[in-house]
Amino acid sequence: MGWQPNYQTEAQLYAKYLLQNKPGAKIAVLYANDDFGKDYLKGLHDGLGSQASSLIIKEVTYEFADPTVDSQIIALKSSGADTLFIFAGPKAAAQAIRKVSDVGWKPLTFLTNVSSSVAAVLEPAGLEKSVGLVTALYLKDPTDPQWKKMRG
Repeated sequence: MGWQPNYQTEAQLYAKYLLQNKPGAKIAVLYANDDFGKDYLKGLHDGLGSQASSLIIKEVTYEFADPTVDSQIIALKSSGADTLFIFAGPKAAAQAIRKVSDVGWKPLTFLTNVSSSVAAVLEPAGLEKSVGLVTALYLKDPTDPQWKKMRG
């Protein structure tokens, strides 16, 4: 049975993973300027605890009506961050993944499970540009076509 955590809990799990695997990270965050994005952002701050203010070096919002998130990604890259959290809906997430690759930025990248669909996000972004993303994707079973695409 699949279980999907709430947005804050999911972000807290990413923060815990980051603190264990890359404790000195310089974090940039792209998030939707709505309750969805703000819930993820709060979870990240909560998960990082007292280290949030020293680890997060740049936070940038986007609006769902924005045609692209290209300018936001450029601003985040210029911050010097080596880690990126994409708290975005599918369209903006695909654009962000593509732009990060196109500008030659190679941060450790976290992606919400809301935007982890292979067909709706990773393929439009470019599967080769999606390699190495960290997400909380879960699938029904190993015979799911998305599972096969992800496992090769």
